[in-house]
Amino acid sequence: MSRPQIIASTGGKGGAGKTVFSILFCRELARMGKKVVLIDADLGTPNVHTKLGLKSKGQKRTLQRALAQPENLSSSLIEVESIGTRNVEGGRFSVLSSLGDSNLRSFGNWDDQGQQQFYNQFKAILDQFSQLDSSTSCDVVVIDTRAGIDGNVCDFCMMADDRVVITGEEDTLRADALSLLKMLHFYDRDEDKHNPDRVTANWIVANKAEDEGMGQSVCKSLVSDLERWASIRKDISEIVTSRLPRYLGWIPEIEIPGDEGTLLEARDTIAEASIRQLAENLCCKNDGDDPRQQFLSDLTG
Repeated sequence: MSRPQIIASTGGKGGAGKTVFSILFCRELARMGKKVVLIDADLGTPNVHTKLGLKSKGQKRTLQRALAQPENLSSSLIEVESIGTRNVEGGRFSVLSSLGDSNLRSFGNWDDQGQQQFYNQFKAILDQFSQLDSSTSCDVVVIDTRAGIDGNVCDFCMMADDRVVITGEEDTLRADALSLLKMLHFYDRDEDKHNPDRVTANWIVANKAEDEGMGQSVCKSLVSDLERWASIRKDISEIVTSRLPRYLGWIPEIEIPGDEGTLLEARDTIAEASIRQLAENLCCKNDGDDPRQQFLSDLTG
């Protein structure tokens, strides 16, 4: 099996809509016939399972189990059955969640050695996706990070091929997205010294936007702020210039059903079309208009 595309869904500030995006993005990919796995990497307060109505009590299919036995990864995945009426043959949506694991919730208090061991095990899980047989194979892995701009968030983002930053028109959302991108550029600078051939792409998704114009405006504002910062910070300017984020798309405000476990039943024609377009742009196109391939081509010169 080939290595799946790994995408980090992040945003900095809590409330940006990151987890809602991650779930609905994966739903659309499954509807399009992709085999997708969503990993809840919010170790402190995981909530993907709550939004999907998965019960944590007595659950044996967990991230903790996968960390201990990456070679048995398929036995740790929870398949999400309800992905909508437009599902096509071959599509599959699975989840890998820390659920109610108290050990992972204390991750922030672990010493450096313990945290590094965790990251090594997590990378082993990502590597294992390439070894799954055809019945459990995976096309796309989405890592849903926690809110914030700390090292934990950046470490997960560094494992991804594509980093999708969820933000919005609100000043605090854009400020946190900007801080996150700045932090990632420092991580990129250090990582490039050891792995100069690595290629990562940064993308902006404008959430709760009124239309395409507002979405593009949010992205343009972030890029301008990064360029101004890079012109001052000469020590980082080359990395920033090579990885300036590009606009991926916009999402209108989505009305989420009030009952727990019903997020997959959310119905919004405009939102579904928007997210489907994002999924096509990032994971499904192979023609000359593919924005991801054009971005990667520009990065590699």
